[in-house]
Amino acid sequence: MLRSDNVAYKVKPVCGYEDIMRDYELLIRNTTEIRSVVMLNCGGDIDLTDKFPVINPDSDDPDDHNPYLYFYINDSRRPYNHMNLLPSSKQVIVFGDEGDDPETILEMTQRMAELGDITPEDLDDSESESDSDSDSNASDNDDNQDNDNEEQPNDNDADDDQESLDEAEFGEEKTTKSEHTDGNKSSVEEEEVIEAKSENDSSDPPVRTKR
Repeated sequence: MLRSDNVAYKVKPVCGYEDIMRDYELLIRNTTEIRSVVMLNCGGDIDLTDKFPVINPDSDDPDDHNPYLYFYINDSRRPYNHMNLLPSSKQVIVFGDEGDDPETILEMTQRMAELGDITPEDLDDSESESDSDSDSNASDNDDNQDNDNEEQPNDNDADDDQESLDEAEFGEEKTTKSEHTDGNKSSVEEEEVIEAKSENDSSDPPVRTKR
């Protein structure tokens, strides 16, 4: 098809990414005549804008950037590098599966790109803040628990007070019964003494008197 349309093209078989980088340096980097690079069954699992400054508008050397060059990737291997789908990689066109949801992939890729800006120092600071928050929450929970314990009545103390009150009442009742018993016993003994005296003083039948 390209030949029938008189479109100049060149096919370069490669065995790996070393061959791709070599051909990039020899054929692509230093020319502005090439407008399209089609990568068949390769290039899908690397970030092309990172490997090829010629299609990176944020390249350290602006002269390396060629705004007219586009890379077309048709790679059946998975997973492919989602960085090639970011809006900043507009010079990279990826032909993916029809079942892939472009919006979902783009959202996930943007989140991954945001995570890529996080440094180890940021992670350490985040962990320190998380530990501080955990310690603060634990301290607040302990304080709340102590306050709850102070506000709630002590059931054990109430039971002890009730038992002491019952014992006191039972002791008073027992003392009263004992006094009544002793009084009755004294009356009986007194009657027996009077009866004995009556027998000694007179031959008449004893007369029992009560006081």
